[in-house]
Amino acid sequence: MKRKKHPDPPGSSLLSSMQIPADLSYREAILTFFGGRELYVENYQKILTYEPCCIRILTRRGRVRIEGSRLTIAYYSGEEMKITGQMQTITFEA
Repeated sequence: MKRKKHPDPPGSSLLSSMQIPADLSYREAILTFFGGRELYVENYQKILTYEPCCIRILTRRGRVRIEGSRLTIAYYSGEEMKITGQMQTITFEA
């Protein structure tokens, strides 16, 4: 069975030749994890769920689910946020 090839976004060859990282050119989400207690999320779109045991975030490529205990959003802006607490799992949902 042949797999369908997803077309490259418009202008991707130009951005590639200019060596611009995908996170900047397509506003890809960036997750930076420090141990099991801090997570920085950049380029997110929306907070979907915010509970002490689960935080769900919408990104351009889907949803990110963070599960654990005592989860809090220490700060957030329109482009980035810092989540603290005891994190157990991070799941990417398409």
